[in-house]
Amino acid sequence: KTELNALGFDAGNITGISFEIATLGSANSNSNYTIKMRQVSQENFSTTSFLTETFTTVFGPVSYTHQPSGWHDFEFTTPFVWDGSSNILIELTHGGANSTNNAQTYYTETTDDKSLAANSVTVETGTLSKKRLNTKFLVNGLGETVWTPATNLYLDEGATQPYAGGNAKKVYFKSSTVGEHNYSVV
Repeated sequence: KTELNALGFDAGNITGISFEIATLGSANSNSNYTIKMRQVSQENFSTTSFLTETFTTVFGPVSYTHQPSGWHDFEFTTPFVWDGSSNILIELTHGGANSTNNAQTYYTETTDDKSLAANSVTVETGTLSKKRLNTKFLVNGLGETVWTPATNLYLDEGATQPYAGGNAKKVYFKSSTVGEHNYSVV
């Protein structure tokens, strides 16, 4: 939630998701490829048990063919309505050749367990990981918003995360120079 809020998305429909693939796994096609989402209060996994609560199916099940590399966009068949204050949990499941050798997906190493994985949907527990897949969300009403110049602009109210350009619906201004400062937003 913190990262989406920092980009200026407070609540609303998430209409798709993207993952960046580095290389294919044992095959480029998966059967029953399904993406489900739900809102949760926790920020990480504290046990190896999968959640039993209901998820919303937003994509699939379909046969999906991966491209060799790059960002893979999944446009949802059912938008996910995010409340703007909960964290988002994503469940990915599929069958097929890649069920034992998945496509290699770029990730970011975190300080706590953000992922829980298993090689079978019939198991009740999985393996914890600090590797969170790099993800982009597609949302209604949040187009590309770019501020120029980026000088003295921050992504957080405390002015600890400098804005470096790119998409940000909301930024914060902090300067040690008194006077008029002009910015453009497109």
